[in-house]
Amino acid sequence: MKNTTLFCLIVFLFNSCSTDDSTSNNQINSAVDYFPNEIGNIWNYNVENISQSNPELNTNTVDVVSIESSNESSFSLDVNNGEIANGTTNLIFSNGTFLVNTETLIFNGDLPLLSGLEIFQDFEIAFTDFVVYDINAALNTELYFSEDTIEQEVDLGEQVIPFLLEYNLSNTHITYLNSLNVNEFEYNDIIQTEIKLNLSVSAVFDLGIPITQSILNTQDVLVINNYYAKDVGLIKSVAIQEFTLNPTFITLLNTLGIDIDFPTSLEVENTQNLDSYF
Repeated sequence: MKNTTLFCLIVFLFNSCSTDDSTSNNQINSAVDYFPNEIGNIWNYNVENISQSNPELNTNTVDVVSIESSNESSFSLDVNNGEIANGTTNLIFSNGTFLVNTETLIFNGDLPLLSGLEIFQDFEIAFTDFVVYDINAALNTELYFSEDTIEQEVDLGEQVIPFLLEYNLSNTHITYLNSLNVNEFEYNDIIQTEIKLNLSVSAVFDLGIPITQSILNTQDVLVINNYYAKDVGLIKSVAIQEFTLNPTFITLLNTLGIDIDFPTSLEVENTQNLDSYF
């Protein structure tokens, strides 16, 4: 269980204990571990969903995360004994494998279907050699960037429509924090990163002649700020998912007599805060 007392990092006698305070350092000691991966490690998270646009999505749940397998070079996570994760970051990180070295953490896996985007039935984003964090990165350094195009046929009931999805996925080292208070407990030596998924979608409709229609104009559909504490792991994650379908696309579906049984917009904030760890 976490210690009752932690000590603030003092650097060159200029920094003192503080909450949510950015350190002036560009580096943190490479000997420390920001995601301990021994078998038996367990993290308990309080997970909250808040949606102004769809109150039915408002929930308060928990996630129990543990090390499923581990060796000298890699490890994987289990969430809720194999059940689906409630936290967005837990959901992503439980769908792949981590590769570790002394300075970086690498993740390989897939991003499952996002809430509200069920019309893209088999849509998955590949995390290939995704850099989760780099403990020696300078502030505002882009740790990872990838882009791709996915073609997929979607059954809208009346028609099967070819969709074209274009995306880019990035992760940026935002800053270092001397400390951060989560659930009334202060953690020290924090790395903050920001994951962004930018997406656009278009489709070709057969109206006697092929018509290309934008379905989702280019927008950030997912932004995740993660906070990792020295010798503890992920202590906080705030994931904001939002999208708005192109109104012209909705009008076109109505014109074609195609029922809309999926949300045309969504905004939801998913927060997972560490409650306890072993």
